[in-house]
Amino acid sequence: MSRHDATAPGSHLVLSHLTLDGIPPEPAERGQAVYRNSSAPLVPRSRAETARFFAGYDLVEPGLVATTRWRPEGEPETVDAHGYAGVGVRR
Repeated sequence: MSRHDATAPGSHLVLSHLTLDGIPPEPAERGQAVYRNSSAPLVPRSRAETARFFAGYDLVEPGLVATTRWRPEGEPETVDAHGYAGVGVRR
């Protein structure tokens, strides 16, 4: 059974996920090194890898975007985000 099958049609999936997209290699490596031996390892994903979680769901506007840009009302934040956020509705 997939995670998609575990939800009823009309269910919402709300997700935010860390990414290293756009981060220069040296700071990305330093950030990952902090978590390398932890009990909760850091697992950043690209936009494409994060988008796969929404298979079988219709994304709500504005779609899968930087976390600071997922704002259904008001102006988007201008600070850098190191993650993606999205809301999907199961078909």
